[in-house]
Amino acid sequence: MGGPGVMKWALAAMVLALVMVREWRRRRRGPRQDSLALDELAEAGSDLDAEHRMEFFFFAKDEAGMTDLAAGLRRLSMVVHVNRVEASKAAYWSVKGVTVMAPKPDAVARMRSTLEALARRTRTTFDGWGAEAKP
Repeated sequence: MGGPGVMKWALAAMVLALVMVREWRRRRRGPRQDSLALDELAEAGSDLDAEHRMEFFFFAKDEAGMTDLAAGLRRLSMVVHVNRVEASKAAYWSVKGVTVMAPKPDAVARMRSTLEALARRTRTTFDGWGAEAKP
């Protein structure tokens, strides 16, 4: 009872549960970060109905991912800035997409969803966004 086959299934179930919890936490963190950033903009006097220069940040592990990501951002009418970063163990690309938009909560949520999907398709990492306060 409970031989090696059961142990393999139990291990697989534990790994799957860990992956699901990590993904759930990652998805929850994004909207919460957006909400905090929007609160900070509003507290700094920004009119969230006015257009702001919005910057969206990504990391790419390889040149192919960076190239695909940059093309996708350009299709979204973003200005793209790419910087190759030489780290001690490996190089990577820092990518910034810039656009002008009103940072309303629903618009930011739609943009996050679009950019997270783009990052998944291009095997890159979406790392959030920023905007300067604009009264």
